[in-house]
Amino acid sequence: MNVYSRFGFIAGIVGGLAVAAPLQPGATSAKAAASSPGTNSPNSSNPTTATPTTTGSVSLPGQSKAFGVFEIRPTNANKNGVVETEDTIELGYQFNPNVKLSYAQYFITDLFPKAGSGKGVNLRGDGGFLRLKVTNIWVSDSKKTSLQYQGRIYTPTDATLVTAGYVGTLYNALRLQQDIGPVKLGFAEIPMVQAFSKNGFMDDGTPTANPIYQNRNELTVDVNIVKNLTFSLPIILDVFHNHNFAGAQYSNRLQSKLWIWPEINYEINGTHTVGIGFRSANLVSPDFSKTTIEDAFKKGWMQAIWTVSI
Repeated sequence: MNVYSRFGFIAGIVGGLAVAAPLQPGATSAKAAASSPGTNSPNSSNPTTATPTTTGSVSLPGQSKAFGVFEIRPTNANKNGVVETEDTIELGYQFNPNVKLSYAQYFITDLFPKAGSGKGVNLRGDGGFLRLKVTNIWVSDSKKTSLQYQGRIYTPTDATLVTAGYVGTLYNALRLQQDIGPVKLGFAEIPMVQAFSKNGFMDDGTPTANPIYQNRNELTVDVNIVKNLTFSLPIILDVFHNHNFAGAQYSNRLQSKLWIWPEINYEINGTHTVGIGFRSANLVSPDFSKTTIEDAFKKGWMQAIWTVSI
């Protein structure tokens, strides 16, 4: 994979400008990813793909619709007894069946916090983004194959990222989807340009380099098991190029993260969806020299999912 591809860089700039003019978990994070769905760091617990799986809408005149999503995910954090909720609020407007513009904001709250961390829900921001989603840019004659685009501008709404110098991210995704009966296969190429005000930061005393550029390849398998019951398996490879920061292990080097985020969801009705999911840690070493599959599953995050669409 060519992380420095000219196409990726130009797409990042042009797509970002297009998004800014009118517009990804499990969030953008320099400290600790999928998210969510929205974090981009190889060390993050919340990946950039962390986006709601169900979107409801309220009809307005014509084909236009306003829509909103609230999602709460109780999450077992690294098997250390800490239980958080990874929450998403998204509000947007659908201009026509193929074009949507929205803003999604991530939050974290504590259900069972770590001993000594204090009491209360400890509500805090965990990144957010402005998103433009365009479906059916191209559709085959058979209607089985389609091309989609998604652009995002990530915002510095995580206080810890601001401390690390985070300014924002330009995210651009082209996704090719193939329908095979009840199965949908998707492949996405996602270049991202990262913006930081400094080259790195100290993470608990450890020098950590901030990324300059990130390229993501995402392979997704979606299976409609029975009516209203779906299984989704994203397989995600992130490759980062980092700034030069004295003492950082991956200073001015590439750093990789391979991870999965399988989920099974049941749509109760047009408003409520419930499910369970699992987000793995890194399945390979950051230099791609070896696999770390057992450790990735031991350090993974189990999640319950409740999505409300309006």
